[in-house]
Amino acid sequence: MSQDFNNNPANYLEIAAPLIEPARLPISISAWFYTPTAAPLADMVIFSSGDLVSTDRYRLLIEGSTPADRGKLRWAVTDLGTTAKAQSSGTIISKWNHAGAIEISTNNRKVYLNGSDIGTDNTLKTPSGLDVSRIGRGCFVADQWNGFIAHLAIWNQTLSDREMLSLSNGMSPLNIRRNALWFYAPLNEKDPSDSIKDIASGYIFTKYGTVNFAQEPNTLLGYQTITP
Repeated sequence: MSQDFNNNPANYLEIAAPLIEPARLPISISAWFYTPTAAPLADMVIFSSGDLVSTDRYRLLIEGSTPADRGKLRWAVTDLGTTAKAQSSGTIISKWNHAGAIEISTNNRKVYLNGSDIGTDNTLKTPSGLDVSRIGRGCFVADQWNGFIAHLAIWNQTLSDREMLSLSNGMSPLNIRRNALWFYAPLNEKDPSDSIKDIASGYIFTKYGTVNFAQEPNTLLGYQTITP
């Protein structure tokens, strides 16, 4: 259960609402991703919440624009034209990986690659004017995704390192702080005409371009027996 975005800026999912903004903090994010591009030449966005007419935004992405950091997972927060980032030390390879990020406060954030590769940042950032959220593409700049994205979840609490590790080992978001899970899109819609549904709060993402159903991450055994 995942969606294939196929490295095209026309292929993405969108809702006209900011799922992340300073007033909502703290938040925690979890997602699975696969890309055949281990060292991209441009940033590739898994999830973004931002402004369509300025660079203010939150982004979960694979770094590609900085040669020394290509292939690293990054949780990036931008305001006033400058970006703060929490970044993994390792790089992704051509297999399914787990991404996690936590925005604890406006000056405290973490990113997790496969549960144990943890990066932190303490730069004060307060993006404003946010009006849209996208999966598979950035808001102000395209930075399109190449590959698959699955099981995107957001909590309105700060998850622990242990909980992020459990998610990276295949635990369903439905089994982690269910009362704080306010967004969860399994991304399992098979019909290309289907909208993408959030089963926690009822948000609906609109598909743009050709976003197709694709394979399930092999490690997610627990997901097969979970029903919302």
